[in-house]
Amino acid sequence: MQKMRKRILLLLLGGLCPAGRAAQPLPSVITAVDTMKESRDTLTSRLTDAQMDQDVRLCASLGVTHITVDTPYDAPEYLSRWVRAVRRTGKHVWFRCAFNAWEGSYGATATMTPGDYTQALTRFLRAHPALFRPGDILDPLLEPENGPYWARTSPEGSSWSWKDAPNKTTDEFNRFFVGLSRAADAALRAQGVRGVITTIRSTNGYIAARPTTLYPATVAAMGRVTTDTYVGQDPAITPAAALAAFQKEIEGIEAVRRVPLVLGEFGYSTQGLVGDAQQQAVLKPQLDWLRTLPFLAGLNYWHGAGYPAPDRYNGAKLFAGTRGAWTLRPGARDLARLYVALARRPRVK
Repeated sequence: MQKMRKRILLLLLGGLCPAGRAAQPLPSVITAVDTMKESRDTLTSRLTDAQMDQDVRLCASLGVTHITVDTPYDAPEYLSRWVRAVRRTGKHVWFRCAFNAWEGSYGATATMTPGDYTQALTRFLRAHPALFRPGDILDPLLEPENGPYWARTSPEGSSWSWKDAPNKTTDEFNRFFVGLSRAADAALRAQGVRGVITTIRSTNGYIAARPTTLYPATVAAMGRVTTDTYVGQDPAITPAAALAAFQKEIEGIEAVRRVPLVLGEFGYSTQGLVGDAQQQAVLKPQLDWLRTLPFLAGLNYWHGAGYPAPDRYNGAKLFAGTRGAWTLRPGARDLARLYVALARRPRVK
């Protein structure tokens, strides 16, 4: 514990969470549906504008404040088309993008360092300021812990997030975590763009609940903790067991952090196809429970439309049918009822 206190103090003095930098306020309780399976996973088989419009209109019909765009930064023209489609619905954009060379996506080699990534992000934002409007969310890099860089360069290897933590790699991780927001803010301000939320950064549930990996100073700089949670995903799980697993993870994070919570991704089932009745039976108790949480500041359901290939992740999709002709599954209506209730709640402080 003494080691942790000393390390946090040094980071504070070194500018991780500089005095006077207030966390950015949320506009309200954020509600969203994720388009990853179409806006990202179709990079090599791109959708028409009509197909995009049908997808995001159905997302918008659920009473969301935001719709995500997950297209890699490496494809700015396709990303721009998705942003325009969301704008046509009158909703805000939640940018959940990344550079392919960070994780090694779409045939790229995972060569990026944190410094490389931050520089590339700055160049992108300065080159494309028209993509962003006040009220949008920009997560410059969702789940930054997934980059191969950390295990490749850490003395702890793939155990960097827990072995002897806090350690030099977790120090670098936390500087990068906060530095992404600083870089994004500076680049957007330089182009006259203000009011974009840059302090929502998804991590997995383990890191969200581990102060020796994601430091208290980092969470303070963000003003909230954002986690992507996928517990209780067995396609055959009982609703009671799924709810218990979900509650355990969320309550565990809250017990440690005591700050507003954003669920950057949440859905069922990502482990296999499930029928409408099973999906609704598992989701409804979880959605009802989320309504009772005073610290819930946002929720992004992952995902709306599915990928056409036989894909285990399609079990989580809210839409049925085929590309360009999606319809709502029964679970989507329960989500919409939650979003209506959250819209009536006071802003989370």
